[in-house]
Amino acid sequence: MYLKSVQIVGFKSFPDKIRIDLLPGINAFVGPNGCGKSNLVDAIRWGLGEQNPYALRGTKMEDMIFAGTESRKPLGMAEVSLTFEKNKNLGVPLSRFTITRRLFRSGESEYYLNKTPVRLKDIQDIFRGTGLGSNGYAFLSLEMVEFILFSRPRERRNLFDELAGITGYKFQKQKILKEIEKNRENLQRLTDITQELERQLRYIRRQASRARRYKELQEKIRNLEIGLALREYISLSRKKEATEKELLQQKSKFMAGKKEEEKKKRDIDLLQNRWMELTHILERNREKETILREEIARLEGEIRVMKERKEQLITNLEESKDIILERDKKKGKLREEKRRKEEELKNRKELLEQKE
Repeated sequence: MYLKSVQIVGFKSFPDKIRIDLLPGINAFVGPNGCGKSNLVDAIRWGLGEQNPYALRGTKMEDMIFAGTESRKPLGMAEVSLTFEKNKNLGVPLSRFTITRRLFRSGESEYYLNKTPVRLKDIQDIFRGTGLGSNGYAFLSLEMVEFILFSRPRERRNLFDELAGITGYKFQKQKILKEIEKNRENLQRLTDITQELERQLRYIRRQASRARRYKELQEKIRNLEIGLALREYISLSRKKEATEKELLQQKSKFMAGKKEEEKKKRDIDLLQNRWMELTHILERNREKETILREEIARLEGEIRVMKERKEQLITNLEESKDIILERDKKKGKLREEKRRKEEELKNRKELLEQKE
């Protein structure tokens, strides 16, 4: 099986979508420092499911997303798609398949197999024993070379097992052994449950015998209780009749008392209404009395004023009488003087006539 193509968008220094087609055999990537050779290898490892950001020369998974430059804004998603062609059974029915890993800046990750959503575990199971896992021998860094040269025999053997392609079989073996052990535990558990059920069955049989005896005794007790209940029912029925009669008598007395109470209540209501009427009348009379007292005081004041005016008028009248008498005297004198003047005038006329 070999990697046929790599498609990258938004991963580290690759903001635009690029596609790199690989040919069977050796493919080499050359270029100056900083052109993205290491980022291309990181993209392949990341697409295969690498979970350690330090192994990808970062501090957190968010560092895998294009962070932006002075001329370009940061992106919100990184995506890597790897297309493989296989030459042996890997649990994938197609001869060519594509796995895709997608990471959002919110921290959500998505995995796809031929555009169908899958789990990370499903991707790891496909490449188990092929050396293409995130920690497989397909990626030989300087640290990995040193590890191979200076590792312990057991660690080196694990690497050779991976190279020989038997790691997947060992994994399957361990998985089957675990299932066998689990089945043994389940079988032992079933045996224990069977023994417990047999013990419970014996106990239940004894309990059933006791239950039958208990049921017979319960039937006898029930018959006795029915007889006792019947006698108690008859006695209670008689007591009930006597109690109902007494209750009717008490009810009659209560109704009579209630009628008397209602009558007294009506009388009290009438008296209260009459008292309220008298209270209103008394209040009105008090108001009238106050008004009359004020009217009397006003009239008495007017009478005093009128008496004073009367006395003044009497005084004025006496003075007027004196004035009238004085005027009458003057009028008499004037009449007498007039009469005298008229006679004198008459005499003078007569003298004049005689002289003529």
